Amino acid sequence: MVKEAPAPEPQAPAPKKALPVKTVLIVVALLVIEAAALIGVMHLAGPRTTEGAELHIKGDEAMEQIVEILVLKDKFPNNHSGRSWIWDVEVQVQVKTKHQAHVTERLENRKAEVRAGAARIWRTAQHNHFNEPSLETLSRQLTDLLNNIFGLDSQGRPYVVRVIISRCVGFPTEY
Repeated sequence: MVKEAPAPEPQAPAPKKALPVKTVLIVVALLVIEAAALIGVMHLAGPRTTEGAELHIKGDEAMEQIVEILVLKDKFPNNHSGRSWIWDVEVQVQVKTKHQAHVTERLENRKAEVRAGAARIWRTAQHNHFNEPSLETLSRQLTDLLNNIFGLDSQGRPYVVRVIISRCVGFPTEY
C-alpha cells in the first residue's frame, strides 16, 4: 500500500514587523539639518543689499521737454460739400525745446507758404474730415506739410512731434 505523506502542519503566521521608528527619526533629523544648512549657506552667500540711484542729466532733460508753438490762427473757406463754410482754425505744433528756435525761425521765414498750404488743405477737405473726433486726416496732412517745410533734424527725425488743431469751428455762410 501506498503510504500517505503526512500533512504539513499549518505554520503560525509570521509576526508583523514594527515600523523602524528609530530609522525614520534619524532620516527626518538629517533632512532638517540639511535644510537648515542649505538655508544658512544661501543666506550668507546671497545678494547683498544694493542702493540704486537715478541718473539725472538736467541739461539734456530740459532740452527734451515739449513746447507748443502757434502755427496759425485764421479762417479758411470750404465748399466741398456743395455748401459754403468758413472754418475758424487754430493750429499749434509740439516740438522739443532744443528745436524751438529753428521751428520759430522757419515759421517766420515761410509764413505765407504755411498759410497757403493750410488753406489748400481746408479748401480741398471733405466735409466728413471736419467731423472726425480728433481731426486725424487734417492733422496728418498738416504734419506732412510742416515736415516738408521744417525738414529733418541732425538725427534724421522730424522737428514736429505732434500737430494740434486746437480750434476748428465751421460756420455756414449762406442763410
